[in-house]
Amino acid sequence: MTKLDLEQANALAEGLTNRDLSFDAVPEAPSLQQLLEYSTSKGGETRLPARTDLDPLEIRHLLPDLLIFDVVEGGADFRVRLVGTGVVEAFGFDGTGKLLSTLFKPVVSNEAVLLYQVALGWARPMIARSTMHYWRHKDHISYESLFLPLAGDSVNVDKLLIGFSFRLGTPRS
Repeated sequence: MTKLDLEQANALAEGLTNRDLSFDAVPEAPSLQQLLEYSTSKGGETRLPARTDLDPLEIRHLLPDLLIFDVVEGGADFRVRLVGTGVVEAFGFDGTGKLLSTLFKPVVSNEAVLLYQVALGWARPMIARSTMHYWRHKDHISYESLFLPLAGDSVNVDKLLIGFSFRLGTPRS
């Protein structure tokens, strides 16, 4: 997928529902601010960090709320490489090794793949906010997610690092 400018990213994101996307914002959650600062320190202003630039020991406290996806077939899909324990707890399962397109019901999976394609094409930090409206008995959970592109060659995105910050609301009866 070619790198998108802001107009192209917004146009591609028009197909998304129930999400608030920010292409040049700072995350609200302190943990995601820390993750953004860490990622930026590893890549800098002119290159994207590679997965090998990241040291899990340096961000140990953030690991439970992280996901890493491999880009499959240029962004046609995304394979779960790593799922933190906090993400497993929030979603109720560990999707390691599975394709994003197969993790949920088709309507949800299709939207998730589109969201990840926007992040891949944007190739810069991106924030998404939403609720777990598609998840039975979890629609009271809102989240902020930070998408960070990773590039083994410092240019072409081959992985997405995603940090989550979950917030509980009042469950519906």
